[in-house]
Amino acid sequence: EYQFNEDVLGYVRIATGFRSGGFNQSITNGDIVETKPETLTDYEAGIKSAWFDGQLTLNTAIFYYDIKSLQLNIQRAFLNTSTNTYTTSAAGESDGTVKGIELEVNALASVNWRIGGSLGYLKSEYTDFIYYIGGGGPFDASGNDFYRTPEVSLRLDTDYTIPLSSGNIILATDWSYRSRVYHNATVQNDPLQETPDYWVGNVRASYETADGNWTFTGFINNVTDKSPVFLRQIANPNTGTQPNSISAPKTWGLQVNYKF
Repeated sequence: EYQFNEDVLGYVRIATGFRSGGFNQSITNGDIVETKPETLTDYEAGIKSAWFDGQLTLNTAIFYYDIKSLQLNIQRAFLNTSTNTYTTSAAGESDGTVKGIELEVNALASVNWRIGGSLGYLKSEYTDFIYYIGGGGPFDASGNDFYRTPEVSLRLDTDYTIPLSSGNIILATDWSYRSRVYHNATVQNDPLQETPDYWVGNVRASYETADGNWTFTGFINNVTDKSPVFLRQIANPNTGTQPNSISAPKTWGLQVNYKF
């Protein structure tokens, strides 16, 4: 890292790590299946900076991940008769790369008004993705995007403090955006295996006593009542059922905090 001045820091990092391999006994024939270790090499460079006596902070980073022998649990309907789950890197290969850039901003627009946000862009891709499942294969999913990985992610949040003689009233909201995601590493041509892009927002109002010990908050989460799917499995060919996990709908509540 290099300190250009007291407000600007630049850095470069190269790191590597691994996830241990393992063994998994096959239910059908009792075979012991070996999973190879997964390795990751991370190349990253960035700048952290503060401006206008700290009223504005701006951080940015670019990075590149090189991943070998990805350990993925994949699902696929085989011959339209059964749904099979398989761990890659056992018999076959699944490498991948991720290129990305991140930008984070926090600013004091006034003494009592804070604004923050972040933007992320990812380009992920499976490479040399050869796999077997249900006794069939080899299948090739090279070029597919990483599953459950949005290409664009965005966060915006702000809060405004109204000072009173007895304490503070704090009004706040935060919003997040996610672009389309795939829920399956190998099946990426089925709309039922995708979640379209969406926004989710929350609002809250708090009263904080002057000594800072008590805080009373009313909140509404997911104000637009979006319920995006964050996990979706492949449909069972025999029953047609498709397990899904969805985000919580619009909820509201009251919260009391006390600091000892």
